[in-house]
Amino acid sequence: MQQRIALLLTIVLFQSAHASHIHQFGLGGRPVLCVPERDLDSHLLRYNDESLHLVVGHGRTPGFGFLLDPQSITKLAAKFRENPRFRTHPYANKLAGTVSFVSTEDSRRFGPSMRAQEIEDLWYSNDKCHQPVVDTIAGSELFAIRCSPDDRYSSIWKRIPDRQLPMPNPNEFVVANCRREKFDFGIFAGSEIDMCSRIQITGTLMIDYRIQIENADLIPTIDLVLISKINEWKNNCLSSRMQTRITSADRVVKFLSS
Repeated sequence: MQQRIALLLTIVLFQSAHASHIHQFGLGGRPVLCVPERDLDSHLLRYNDESLHLVVGHGRTPGFGFLLDPQSITKLAAKFRENPRFRTHPYANKLAGTVSFVSTEDSRRFGPSMRAQEIEDLWYSNDKCHQPVVDTIAGSELFAIRCSPDDRYSSIWKRIPDRQLPMPNPNEFVVANCRREKFDFGIFAGSEIDMCSRIQITGTLMIDYRIQIENADLIPTIDLVLISKINEWKNNCLSSRMQTRITSADRVVKFLSS
């Protein structure tokens, strides 16, 4: 009898973990984020660090790729701008990125300015940035800043640079980093697109996502949407554990009474 009960519990646990296509990522044997497969980037599934024993720190930032359709997110559907030239591109008109687990120490060091270039030159108007170009991003309190009018790189800041003041911590004012990318091959060969990369730290999780510069004014909203997603994935783990316990107990009772 005891062997039969043990076998039944093993089967129940296995079925509960796999039936709903939930991918679990966690630390110390406990799930932290339980992500439905529909929210994951299918192109990156094989490269995800799917484990309940992730190791972080000393440069290790294990995680997974996500891919969301902005049109399916209420807060974004009416505002997110799609580029018709890239309608068939797998990423251009989507909200794509990665979520990585980081150590407490790294969470304090990492931030939006990680990939920023020429921050000091832009702030103090030095070298080739002696006359930085500053454009206000319509519909927001953000600014797109670049060294020269023809620079393919730009940075999105919360404030205008002021060479008369000491430069603050870049993570306090840098929001995202953008680059004009050119497609050299395939059906989009010859086309160019301005993509921005934004890094957001929430607790000991790092969210790294990419959007077209035309949607830069939505960054505060997107940040909130992704925080909500993180909380949803956390709650999935709690719901999954509770459902597993209820299902297991119910099946054991039925098994014993049969």
